[in-house]
Amino acid sequence: MNAQRFLAIARKEWIHVLRDWRSLFLTVAIPMVLILLFGYALNMDLRNVPAVVWDQSRTSQSRDLLELFDGSPYFSINTCCDSYDGIQSALDSGTAMIALVIPHDFASRIEGSQPVKIQVIGRQRCQYCQACPGICSGHRSDVFRQCKSTADSAADRS
Repeated sequence: MNAQRFLAIARKEWIHVLRDWRSLFLTVAIPMVLILLFGYALNMDLRNVPAVVWDQSRTSQSRDLLELFDGSPYFSINTCCDSYDGIQSALDSGTAMIALVIPHDFASRIEGSQPVKIQVIGRQRCQYCQACPGICSGHRSDVFRQCKSTADSAADRS
């Protein structure tokens, strides 16, 4: 197809689009509505995920960790419990979407610069459960750096 034919067909189609104002309106309006809808109305960010905590350590380091988690925009610690049964009932009743279990040797591992595993338990068929472990793992590196620096500064003071 040569350029003269292409320009003739393009001109003819452009005239049809300009004559049919409904098509022109839909051509412009639908993408604008979709941009606004996907840009502002559909927000898939996780914010204030209700959580339950079982703090087996009950030390100042674990309390610092919980304060940092609760102070983040991602989690809202609603309740604390002292057994897996309490966690199960909180998850089943819907008062929490995830549960954090802090081990009893949390403080000694932090002070010894050893890795600490925090158990994250999620509800079955929960929209947050797919994303929460990723958020926890990304968030925990910042939290543990702060907990470690707090433990180091406390050791320096004594």
